[in-house]
Amino acid sequence: MTTVLLIWSLCARAEEPAAPAAEPAAPAAEPAAPAAPPPAPGARLGEPVGELGQQGASSRRAQGEREAKAASRGRRASPAAGEPPSNDLWFAAAVVGALCLLGVVYFWFRGRQRTLRLPEGVRRIPDAGLFGAGTPGLAPGLSQWVVADEDRDKLLDRLVTEIGGLRPVFLLAEDSAAVSSGRVGPLYRAAFDKPAEFHDAAYDLQDAHPSLALVLGLPAARGPVAEWAREVHADFPVLAIVAQAVPGEGAVVRCTLTDAGWSFAGEPAPA
Repeated sequence: MTTVLLIWSLCARAEEPAAPAAEPAAPAAEPAAPAAPPPAPGARLGEPVGELGQQGASSRRAQGEREAKAASRGRRASPAAGEPPSNDLWFAAAVVGALCLLGVVYFWFRGRQRTLRLPEGVRRIPDAGLFGAGTPGLAPGLSQWVVADEDRDKLLDRLVTEIGGLRPVFLLAEDSAAVSSGRVGPLYRAAFDKPAEFHDAAYDLQDAHPSLALVLGLPAARGPVAEWAREVHADFPVLAIVAQAVPGEGAVVRCTLTDAGWSFAGEPAPA
């Protein structure tokens, strides 16, 4: 009986599963690395931290300062709207203002030379007729001397000789018009094709000769006498030699050359 029990216990132990073999012991763990400090506030993911990060931040700050200084220099070089203009602009404005002032003063004095204001109690005696009663004198104004075409040059010579003994003369006539030199005062001559050129020249000569008289030899091709004398007849004696008078443009003198000499018949200017 005892033997049977012993055999039965041995068989039971043989049928139990064997215990798993013990796993080899894990190697000793290496010491853990110190945890990295948390990223600085405002740092972006992936940016280096520590000493390298500090160097990168310093480099960025230096670059930002350089960009700020460059922008500041650009603003100083190019003033923005609202900033005061540079000294060069002030200088240019001062020069322009000075030139404008000089121009105003020049034309003011020039106008005073052309216009004579008589003092109180003084009156001017009308000029005597240039060729006697009925002919105009040499007071400022326009007179039309009507003559035949074939006698025009002879009348030019007579007028220039007569007036030249009294005052300077500015003659407007083509070069073919024959004029003698029997005169005393200065004689100026031109053959302008445009009235504006004649007007400018007359006023330039008046600066040197305030008593200048104008004699216009106007053939029919030059146009109406009014166009040539409109801007000057109030400041000069203007004697226009024409083939036909223009009504309402100053005194008219009919000039006729006969065997006995010149005959002048004056017509007073309309009121």
